[in-house]
Amino acid sequence: MDQRRKYERFNYLASALVISDSGNTRFQAYVTSLGRGGLGLFTEGFLEVGQQVELELTWRDQNHQVCADRVKGPIVASQVGIDGNTLGVQFTELLGQKNRNLLDYMKKAQQTGA
Repeated sequence: MDQRRKYERFNYLASALVISDSGNTRFQAYVTSLGRGGLGLFTEGFLEVGQQVELELTWRDQNHQVCADRVKGPIVASQVGIDGNTLGVQFTELLGQKNRNLLDYMKKAQQTGA
């Protein structure tokens, strides 16, 4: 079996604003999975593999506080579907100190199985 991801992904529901590197394309998406190295999106928008994007993520933490973070990276998977499209984004930088809130949330979700 071909293992393409270096880091495990976990189910994760959040809202995302997808902004193409050129800034000409902007659309809403839903984050469906998250790992230290990337994430999966479900959206009506579409971008080609290789395009660079910036994502503005918004979610509620376990205390129901609204949190936000930004990540960047290229589209590494893009599939058109009947009900919407799926996109895979590989982060330019692994989640770490720069994205502490997002990394902490992912770790807590991993521990609780949420």
